[in-house]
Amino acid sequence: MKEELKVLFYLKKNQVKANGLCSIMGLITIGQSMAQFSAKIEAEPSKWDAKVGRMTGKSNHALQVNRQKSI
Repeated sequence: MKEELKVLFYLKKNQVKANGLCSIMGLITIGQSMAQFSAKIEAEPSKWDAKVGRMTGKSNHALQVNRQKSI
């Protein structure tokens, strides 16, 4: 039996904080099992690319978020 591993990063857009940022959440799926976690990072919803799970642009904030997420 072959188990498939998937990792997804998404924004928790239903809870926007006072500073206008949303929390980045992670979802790991192995076969039928799922685990969700908070990445403890915040991102701007307007600059989040859902297809690739990263922030777009070259601003300092976008680069910092993308670096932290990839570790």
